Amino acid sequence: MSSADAAKTQNLLKAVLKKMQPASIQAQPRERLQQMMDGKLSFAEFVGVTSEELMEITMFAYNLYKQGRFKEAKAIYESLCELDATESFFFRSLGTTLLAMGDLEGAKTNLDEALRLNARDPDALVKRSEVLLQTGKATEAVKDLQAVIEMDPGSNSPATQRARAIARALAEMIEQQRKAAGTATTGGAAAPAAAASKGAPPAAATPPAAAAKAAPPKPKK
Repeated sequence: MSSADAAKTQNLLKAVLKKMQPASIQAQPRERLQQMMDGKLSFAEFVGVTSEELMEITMFAYNLYKQGRFKEAKAIYESLCELDATESFFFRSLGTTLLAMGDLEGAKTNLDEALRLNARDPDALVKRSEVLLQTGKATEAVKDLQAVIEMDPGSNSPATQRARAIARALAEMIEQQRKAAGTATTGGAAAPAAAASKGAPPAAATPPAAAAKAAPPKPKK
């Protein structure tokens, strides 16, 4: 994004945030407020923000994320979630950003919401698996990874490739722990992780902690 485009989007963002202020909301006709309360209008539609404007702001937040400007990206994604609480991508992106910032609880909450809105979002499932691994819930994490792999057995998507890579890294870690302890690999996440890792691409696996800072998928125009 050029500096001119960034400046244009920043001006758009300021205008949108102004529309979200209480004074602007109160100035809207009561009929429109009732339509929003009835679920016939999103908050974005209620305050007069178009889908094209939402996409432009989303791209801006995505670029901020890629630059490591997580706090700024987080603030924008929070506004986007408020503007359209039915769009799973916004919650997934916010969860991904919070994960990169180390806010595991916030990341889990928003990824859960993204999956409530779209249970078959592979990127949200992979990101949630990373949160679960970092909070010691390996068995639950493997379930998410398995769900991703089952949706794409051929590993055609980057999300599935990442899921297999994480599963392989987890299986290897469990095996190393088993060898160190001199015990057999039984129960828990061991067998499912090993099964999920089969067919993984030859590229080196991304350690779960490092995978947390992988950028969210680029928004589709």
